[in-house]
Amino acid sequence: MTRPTLPPPVKVTELHLLAVINTRLKRLGPAVKTVQLCDMGCGEGGLLAYLASCLPALNPGLEFEFHGMEVADSGVQAAGFFARALEKLSAAHPEVDWENRLHLVTSRDPWPFADGSLHVLLSNQVLEHVADHRHFLAETYRVLADGGLSPHVFPLKHYFWETHLHMPLVHWIRQHHLIRRYIELCSRLGMGTFRAHRRAYSMTLDHYAEEHADYMSFLTNYLSKRELLDLCKAARLRADFSYTPHVYWARLRMIWRGRPLYFYREPRPIWDGILFFFLKRVSSITLFLEKRNIYAR
Repeated sequence: MTRPTLPPPVKVTELHLLAVINTRLKRLGPAVKTVQLCDMGCGEGGLLAYLASCLPALNPGLEFEFHGMEVADSGVQAAGFFARALEKLSAAHPEVDWENRLHLVTSRDPWPFADGSLHVLLSNQVLEHVADHRHFLAETYRVLADGGLSPHVFPLKHYFWETHLHMPLVHWIRQHHLIRRYIELCSRLGMGTFRAHRRAYSMTLDHYAEEHADYMSFLTNYLSKRELLDLCKAARLRADFSYTPHVYWARLRMIWRGRPLYFYREPRPIWDGILFFFLKRVSSITLFLEKRNIYAR
């Protein structure tokens, strides 16, 4: 069988999420002919456009309906991002009615999907910004169909180098004045993004430290592994991290210009668990959720 020619991903996490979804689609079963997929936290639509280009080509026997959802009050996205997402997606896939496929909600709203209506719900670098993880996971369970899949790439609290401010362990500090002083100290030592902000916005160090202490306090919400698994259990979702090593292999293959992988081998729980112990301290992990429970009394 000839492999289809697919567009290159902009980010390795896009390729990784494509491969995870493509690998697990067979678990949905032959009764599913049209896969309903939503990118939660779709931003300006880059990942959604990539998936819309690749998944139908990799799965010619399936139909796909793509949706995107964003949170209007998150404070993370730049002004006008939703209009840019609509413009970008309409240009890339004019055959899709994106006006009715993109949804803007607030962080406390119920999601605009019927119960059990989605087969795939995913996110990329979103869960560390979610204000209420219980609400997020409860809505994930509600909108997923039985057997539905939900992969998420994001960092846990365990990682050493915080990648938004580019400083070590800043996300471990809870008290605002301590965060502010720590950001100021790291900036004086040449770490972080202060120099770029000073060039771009003529920002003083005092203002930068206070503003980004607020960012860490109010716009990030990191979880430990235990906290996350407890929340997933309470939401009645199967949870594992077995696909975490794969994104690192995908990054290495991209650096070495190897052929991209669109399908992954079955996870190896013991080996993948050992790697996860170390990789959760390096960068993002992959949380794979599934709405499935076959126990019957």
